[in-house]
Formats: sequence, structure tokens, C-alpha cells
Amino acid sequence: MKDHSATLCSLMEHSCVSYTLLKKYLNSLVELGFIEIDIKEGRISYRASDKGLDFLRQYYILQEMLTNSVRNRPMNVV
Repeated sequence: MKDHSATLCSLMEHSCVSYTLLKKYLNSLVELGFIEIDIKEGRISYRASDKGLDFLRQYYILQEMLTNSVRNRPMNVV
């Protein structure tokens, strides 16, 4: 969804999530403003919004920071 929009079917295929659960997740992400809905020629597709992409960038930075801190921390051996 980052560079292009994705249909519900393609999202289901790539995420291995049921239709009902995927619709629930998509509705929540739309409400939060992390994804946007595109309607072209009667077809609905979803794409990441700028807000969603910003969130993912910050998430991956935080994840990397946490991963590095765990790797650099000495282990207590009992």
C-alpha cells in the first residue's frame, strides 16, 4: 500500500486475514487517518496516507532503537 493502492482481495491474499477481520482493521486505520480509500471506476482500493507513512517511519526507528539496546545490553547469568 505504500507506493500504490491495494484492493481488498489483494490485502486479504497478502495478509492471510479473514474478510471480516480485515474490514475491521481497515475501518480502524481509515478512522485514524493512516490509510485512505480510493474509488476509481466503482472499484474501492486502499492506500497509505502521509500520516500512516510517517507513523511507520517512526515505528521502524523505535524498533531499531529497541533492538540495538537489547543487543548491546549485557546479559545477567545466574
